[in-house]
Amino acid sequence: SIDSTADITITGQFATTRFGEVLAIGNFDGDGDGDDIAIGAPAYNANRGRVFVFYDGGTDGDDSGDARDPRVVPGSGD
Repeated sequence: SIDSTADITITGQFATTRFGEVLAIGNFDGDGDGDDIAIGAPAYNANRGRVFVFYDGGTDGDDSGDARDPRVVPGSGD
């Protein structure tokens, strides 16, 4: 079952970036170790947008999935 207490809360830098308006979950890095999450901020940088990708660390002890250190995919013109 899913508990009702958040393990982590992720917020955008500014409310005007619309961070979290677009979400995608999948195995983006192809490691098979769980789901990664991409969180969009479509209004970031004058509506050029930005996607923050958080990789699941998986069960192998790799901590590269630390939500405090996302991989950033800039929008056009960034």
